[in-house]
Amino acid sequence: MNPKEVRLIVQDAFNDIPCYERNIFLDGQKPKEHVIKKLREAANIAEKNGFAVAIGYVGTEGGKVTAEAIQEMLPEFDERNIQLVFISELDE
Repeated sequence: MNPKEVRLIVQDAFNDIPCYERNIFLDGQKPKEHVIKKLREAANIAEKNGFAVAIGYVGTEGGKVTAEAIQEMLPEFDERNIQLVFISELDE
């Protein structure tokens, strides 16, 4: 069974609970430049599809690199009219 089949089964079982797939993984173990590249990929997906789901580490396993990359990208996100929101806000 592939991940999409599993998602459909879970979604059918919990019809009222939204289910999203991750588009981008922000690996905080990589250099900040790598995380910035992934954030730009997420921005491109968001512009195309209306949103993108990016996940990453927030603790000691790379959270600092991810946070620095996000902070650096905020002006570009503003210029591109991209907002960072919690996943729960996508259904509002």
